[in-house]
Amino acid sequence: MTAMIYRISLGLKAAIHGIAAFKVVLFWYFSFQFGLIVLYNRHQIYYIKGGNEAMTLFSEMAYSRPEQPEIEQRFKTLLQQFREADSVERQNEVIHAINKLRSNVDTQLQLVEVRHSIDTEDAFYKAEQEYADDFMPVIQEYVTDYYRALVDSPFRAELESQWGSQLFSIAEVALKSFHPDIIEDLQQENKLTSEYAQLIASAKIPFEGKNAHCLSSCLLKWQPIARPANRPPRPNINL
Repeated sequence: MTAMIYRISLGLKAAIHGIAAFKVVLFWYFSFQFGLIVLYNRHQIYYIKGGNEAMTLFSEMAYSRPEQPEIEQRFKTLLQQFREADSVERQNEVIHAINKLRSNVDTQLQLVEVRHSIDTEDAFYKAEQEYADDFMPVIQEYVTDYYRALVDSPFRAELESQWGSQLFSIAEVALKSFHPDIIEDLQQENKLTSEYAQLIASAKIPFEGKNAHCLSSCLLKWQPIARPANRPPRPNINL
């Protein structure tokens, strides 16, 4: 999928699940003029957006489901404004608005994905993850429509000088790699990925009279075992 929107499971989840091996994980995630830093220090997840905002506890970030009809209408309105813009300045304004919309939507989907991965038995975030699995490929269609308008802009040269050629390279690749006909396939892929995570999370691993769930909770509970002060048990551990 294209950059930010819309699947951080291989990045942010990998960072969070890697806490058994690292005392501090610092993960920088960039997309379309927006940055996200997640700092995990074993006890809390901190979130910095854009690099300029105050640090916020991840647990304190509010979640609000991005409703598809509303997001779709906002995308369509902004795309129409972009296509009808009669100056590069006006198109730049719309690009900033689209960036903000994408960032806000993506933040909510990231909250769902990370919180669901932390506790797959949480019924609320399980339902929200199911919603996100269906919604993310639909968002990709909106973004692809935006990329199409971007590469066809009569002000492309001016935009490229301001936003950089990489943005247009990403847009051109996205146009070649996505078609609305594969939305259902992408939704099914997302669902299978979530089902696999749920299956793995349901497993319990017995070791020396203790049981632990897999994924992040497994790593947290097993860290004292996997990295004991007494080194001899280590050969018996295979996480």
